[in-house]
Amino acid sequence: MKIKDMLRAPFIQNQALIQGSRDLNALTNLAVVHQSSGLGLVITIALCLLTPILIPGWFISIGHLFIMGNYLFFMLLSRHLIKVVNQNVNLIRFITATYTFISLILIAYINTVPYPDKPGTLMASMMILSAALFSFSLLEAFAIFSGILISYICMTFTFKADGVIGEDLFMVISGYFLAVVVFLIVNKLRYKEFMLKSHYIRLSSYDDLTGILAKRPCEDACREYLANREGAGCAMVIIDVDNFKNINDSFGHYQGDMVLKNVGEQLEKVFLDTDIIGRIGGDEFLVLLKDIDNLDLVNKKLHHLRQVVKEAVADQLDIRVSLSLGGVLVNPEPVRFELLYQFADKVMYMNKQGLSGFLVKHIADLMPSNKMILFDCDQEAIEIFNGVSEYECLNPSLWRQAVEIIEQGDDNIKALVLDHHKLTVEHHLMIADLKDSHLGVQVPIVLINAKSHIDKSLESVISHSVDYPLTAKKMEQLIAKLELHEGNS
Repeated sequence: MKIKDMLRAPFIQNQALIQGSRDLNALTNLAVVHQSSGLGLVITIALCLLTPILIPGWFISIGHLFIMGNYLFFMLLSRHLIKVVNQNVNLIRFITATYTFISLILIAYINTVPYPDKPGTLMASMMILSAALFSFSLLEAFAIFSGILISYICMTFTFKADGVIGEDLFMVISGYFLAVVVFLIVNKLRYKEFMLKSHYIRLSSYDDLTGILAKRPCEDACREYLANREGAGCAMVIIDVDNFKNINDSFGHYQGDMVLKNVGEQLEKVFLDTDIIGRIGGDEFLVLLKDIDNLDLVNKKLHHLRQVVKEAVADQLDIRVSLSLGGVLVNPEPVRFELLYQFADKVMYMNKQGLSGFLVKHIADLMPSNKMILFDCDQEAIEIFNGVSEYECLNPSLWRQAVEIIEQGDDNIKALVLDHHKLTVEHHLMIADLKDSHLGVQVPIVLINAKSHIDKSLESVISHSVDYPLTAKKMEQLIAKLELHEGNS
C-alpha cells in the first residue's frame, strides 16, 4: 500500500499543481520562455564566434542558424504575449510545449547531422535543463521528452558513425532518465510551494472563526462577479445576528463565537457553492446569490436559513437566536457593488425594525420615485441635508446611475451636489456630458467648497455654491435656491 501511494503521489501532486495554479504556471512558463530564449540566443551567438577558435575544424551549420532563428522568434512572441492583458492560458501552454520540443529537436540535429564522427555533448544537459525550467503536466512532459528521445535515437542510427553510436545512445538515454528524475523532484518542490502559498492565501482570505470569506475578499469577489456577469440576475443579502451583544454578555464570548461559527456553517449548507458567502462585520454576513432572478426562491431560502440557524444553535448551544435578513434582487443590467450593498442593508434594517413584510425586494421597488438630490460629499453634509429637507438624499454610490437617469430625461433627480475637495476626473467627465447634452441647465449642479475658489472648468455649469463650514441654515438656504430654480424652470 505504501509503495502504491508513493507511485501515485507524483501524479496527484502534479494534477493538483496544474489545476490549482493553472494561470500562474502559464505566466511563469511564458516568462521562462522569454528569458531562456533571449539568453539562448546570446549564448548560441557567443559559442558560434568562440568555438572555431577553441576547436579547429568546427564550423557553423544550418542547424545553428535555425536555432538562433528559433530563439529570436520565441523571444519576440513571448515578449508580445507578456504585454497582452487577457492571457490565453491554453495558447501559452501550447507555445511553451512547442518551444521546448523545437529547441530540443534542433539541439538533437546539431549533435548528430553536421558532425557524424563526433559524440554529442549538449543533448543530455539540455533535456535536464528543460525538465527543471518548465512546469508541465506529466502527460505533456512524457510526450515531449519521449518524442525527443526517439527522434535522437533515429538521428543517431541514421547519421552517426558506428564508433560514436554507443556513446551517443548512452548519453541520450541517461539524460532522459535524469530529466525524468529532475522533473519529479522539481514537481514535488513546486507542489510544496503551491500548497504553502494556498495555505497562506486561505488564511488571508477566509475568516478564521467561521471558515467563510473575510470582508475584503468577499467584497472583491462580489465586485469581480458584478463586473463580469452577462445575462444573469443576482441577489445580495445582508444577515445580522439579533442582540448579539446580549448573547456575549449573557453566555460569554466563547459561546458568542460558537453562534457565529454555527451561522457560517448553516450559510454554506443553505446556499450554493458558487454563491459568494462572507463575514463582513462582527455579527454581520453577506451572501451574493449568482445567476438567479426568482424573488420567491430567494425569500424561501432566507426563511429556511432563519429556521435552520435557530434550530441548530438551540440544539448545539442551548441558546435562542434569531436573524435579521434583508436583500435585493437585480436584473442582468450592470450594477455596482456599493449600490447593491446600500439597498440590501436598507432592507435588512427595515426588517429589523418591522417596517417591511418581505425579506428580499426587487431593486426597482427601492429606487426613490419622488424628489431626489444626489450627494458626493462627506456624511456630515448628507445628514444635515436629510435633517432639513423632505427630499431624499442619495449617497455617492449612485452617482453614475443618477447621471444616466438624468441623461435619459428622468425628472426625479432635482440636483447634483459635489464636494470641491472630492472632485475626480470621472466627475469632470460626467459634468461635461451633462453640459454637452444641455441637461445641466435643468438639473442644478451645486458645489460645496472651502470658499477659496471654484474650479474654472466648473464655473460655467455650477448653479449654486455653499461654503464651509456647513450648517443646517446654509443647507436650508440651498434648498430654497433649488426650489426657486425648479419653479423658474
